[in-house]
Amino acid sequence: GWDSLRGSIEFWGSGFKGLIPNAFTSTQVEHDPWVQWCRKPSRSELSFRISQQVNGPLPAGLNECAHKFLRFNVAGCGFTGIFPLNFSRSFAMFADGIQIYDNSFTGAIPEIPPQLEAIDLHGNRWSGNTPVSWT
Repeated sequence: GWDSLRGSIEFWGSGFKGLIPNAFTSTQVEHDPWVQWCRKPSRSELSFRISQQVNGPLPAGLNECAHKFLRFNVAGCGFTGIFPLNFSRSFAMFADGIQIYDNSFTGAIPEIPPQLEAIDLHGNRWSGNTPVSWT
């Protein structure tokens, strides 16, 4: 199951379709399965890559480990809803580590790490002000 995944979640070219488990009910509270997954000591550096149509939200509990991501690629996956991650403390993130274009994310544009050289946000429905980390 999901709990056995160590430092990488990759569904690149795997034919995976459907919702990410517990995504609709995920919160940022202690008992959330994604918060618990992120807190495991073996998960110090993470990679998250999906290339299939998910058509649902990202789990909010993933924000618990946003600072651990080296890469976060969910471009063109059909994700919906508010983007729940704040990457402003992701100091280990690769310079090209965030790919979140061509989804249907709504709400505020996410905070990004200072070393990020470029980010492509097109194909989403962002609103609000420019994040503080961008100035």
